[in-house]
Amino acid sequence: MMQAISRIVSNTLEKYHKERLSFAQTIADLAKKETYISALQSQDALSLLRPLLLDNIPAIQQSAALAIGRLANYSEELAEEVVDSDILPHLIFSLQPNYVVNSGALITLIQCLEEFDPDVKESAAWALGYIAKHNEELAKAVVNAGALPLLILCIQEPELSLRKTAISALSDIAKHSTELAHEVVDVNSLYFLAQLIHDSDPKLLRQVCSCLCQIAKHNKLLAEKVVERNIFPRVLHILKNKDEYVRKNAASLLCEISKHSSELAQIIVNAGGIPAIIDYIDNSKGSAKLPGIMTLGYISVFSDTLAFSVLLSKPTPVLMNILTDNDKKDENTLLNKTIKWIIENTLDLKSITPLLSLNTPLSILKPTIEQIKKIIPNDVMLRREFVTSGSLKILQEIAQKFISKNPGDPTYHSSMAENIMLINKCYPEEIIQYYSPGYSEILLSRMENNQQQSCTINSQSN
Repeated sequence: MMQAISRIVSNTLEKYHKERLSFAQTIADLAKKETYISALQSQDALSLLRPLLLDNIPAIQQSAALAIGRLANYSEELAEEVVDSDILPHLIFSLQPNYVVNSGALITLIQCLEEFDPDVKESAAWALGYIAKHNEELAKAVVNAGALPLLILCIQEPELSLRKTAISALSDIAKHSTELAHEVVDVNSLYFLAQLIHDSDPKLLRQVCSCLCQIAKHNKLLAEKVVERNIFPRVLHILKNKDEYVRKNAASLLCEISKHSSELAQIIVNAGGIPAIIDYIDNSKGSAKLPGIMTLGYISVFSDTLAFSVLLSKPTPVLMNILTDNDKKDENTLLNKTIKWIIENTLDLKSITPLLSLNTPLSILKPTIEQIKKIIPNDVMLRREFVTSGSLKILQEIAQKFISKNPGDPTYHSSMAENIMLINKCYPEEIIQYYSPGYSEILLSRMENNQQQSCTINSQSN
């Protein structure tokens, strides 16, 4: 039964493939004869051929490209229609980018950027970006052909789609290496990108934030050049944009800036970035949260002062909720790493004791207890605060739940057990006993025994 169904589906799809190929080949044959050109144009053959350029069967792609080429070759009017129909990018997309470069097509594409028609410019910019995005060698070829100054001119054109495509091409060039990013910066791109970051169009903002991100990611100097263009606080406002891709690209930009130095991290903090990032994380879904989470980690890792600045905005409840609800291993690994970075770089006891809970995952409890062990031994006031806040009592409950009293159990010799023991050594044994689970029952039992002994003595004396 299943074989019959599979055969029917297979035959149907095979017939569909053959019909597509037959259609493209027939149009290509008809396009050779002048008598059919007018009819093919009036019947809108170009729009039917366009999707076949992206077909997954090479023979269909080739036949469709041949048909379009013959139609475009017939007259200037049809050639313009090919451009106006946005077919040129599809043609370029169907080619191997290195073939395009080796054939000398880059020169022609660069010349197209100088055309008066904005549609021609846009198609050329799209093609150049497609070529550049694949690897550093191809991106260098685009730069060496003289594309950058012309792409900068395209950014200044009034057509929104042209500006968007030109910025996308710059981003595809800058992403590969520090050298290429510097090339993009050297043509004064940051000046125009910094202006366009105030635009309201979401598709344009996506590309602007992405391009700035691809420049800033390489090193401290490039990140500083981006920041010097006064992108704050605007980039923080963009974190609340209605478009999810705009928000994610803005968060990625902050992430790439924050990772390079404590000075850059401090700029984000001073601009009010931490609450904005936490709010972004809390209101994002799935992998879109990751650049925000990473930003908090990068900022925290530089110093205890920056880590404290992060903790002041109370990120841990948001991060813990994500950790509890999330079942994706990679994302949880990043979350654990970020929370650990924050914990390990803070010396403020009040900021991390809320994590001391029976409900906190072990992956977070362990670094929390280890950091507390580093903070309280040399400060009497902090040791007292640790008791009065109820944290010492919770620590004993954690020890009872997660650490066995059996020397043969692995938890008995664990690093967490050792850290709890070292914290407990900071206090008199009576204090530890008092706050240990079950100690009140022991006291009640002693009291009852004492009362019984008293009663016995009294009865004997009578």
